[in-house]
Formats: sequence, C-alpha cells, structure tokens
Amino acid sequence: MRASPTKIVLALAAWEGFWWLWQQGERKRGFARAHALAVSAGKPLLVVGEPDGEYPCGDVTVDIRARSVCPNYVQRSVEDLSVFRAKQFGAAFVSCTLEFTCAPELALAELHRVADHVVVVANKPWRLVSFLVPGRRWIMAGSRPAFPLPWGHCNLPGRYGTEKTS
Repeated sequence: MRASPTKIVLALAAWEGFWWLWQQGERKRGFARAHALAVSAGKPLLVVGEPDGEYPCGDVTVDIRARSVCPNYVQRSVEDLSVFRAKQFGAAFVSCTLEFTCAPELALAELHRVADHVVVVANKPWRLVSFLVPGRRWIMAGSRPAFPLPWGHCNLPGRYGTEKTS
C-alpha cells in the first residue's frame, strides 16, 4: 500500500519539527556550558553568529552581518579573528555557523586560538535542513566538517582541493 503525498509531507514535517526542537535544547545547553566555562575562567564569552533570539548575546558577538542587536558586536568572519588576542576569551560558543564558512577547519583553529574552550552546535547531518538551507557549504559531524556540499564551495585551496564558487 502506497503512502499518500500528504502523509509523506506530514511525516517529513514531523521529522524536521522533532529535530528542530532537539536542536533548540542543544543550543540552550551549549550556550549554558560555554557561559559557565567563560565564567569559571574569569574571561569573557565570545558568541559567533547572530543569536536571533535563540540564546543571549555574548560579552562579544562576532558575525558577518552588517548590524547586530548585540551591544559588543564585531563584524568579522570567524575564519579571521585576528582582531582578538590569543586566549582572550574563556569560551567561544558557535551555533550553526561553521556549515556556512569556506574553511571550517581554519575557523576552528582561529576559535581555539582566541578561546580557552570552544563549544560547537551544528545541525544533525540527517536533517533535511542540513542540505536545503541556501548558503550552507558543509555537512558537519559534531564540531568537524564531514564533507562539502557540491553546490557551495569557495575559491580556497585546502584539504578538500581547490573548490570553485558555484
């Protein structure tokens, strides 16, 4: 017996809805962990990526957007955090950001350079949103890039060869 298109759409919506709720909990727990690590180190918290109301601003927030709702905002790519000193932050919290960078390993190296601890939250690779959100370049496995998406590469030489912009 074949499933109707309506049932398939409802099943996919339920699947994505469940994992979206799960991810919201992961973000809250990840932010709380990063905040506690920064407090225990006696250093500021760096938040990478505009919070969009899903978690609070950090002591410093970094994003590539032109504006932010966060008071201590620095417009910058996470791949180049040269405006910050080594180990300036007690922790860095990164949520659903590395998937959009050209060089996630470079971004992770920069984060580990500027922060004592790095807490990363990424979409689960089995979610449809992991493949369908415009601008996404990587599927992440935990806090590491698992594989590049074929439509989102940059002109950067690196571990995965020279990628071309699509």
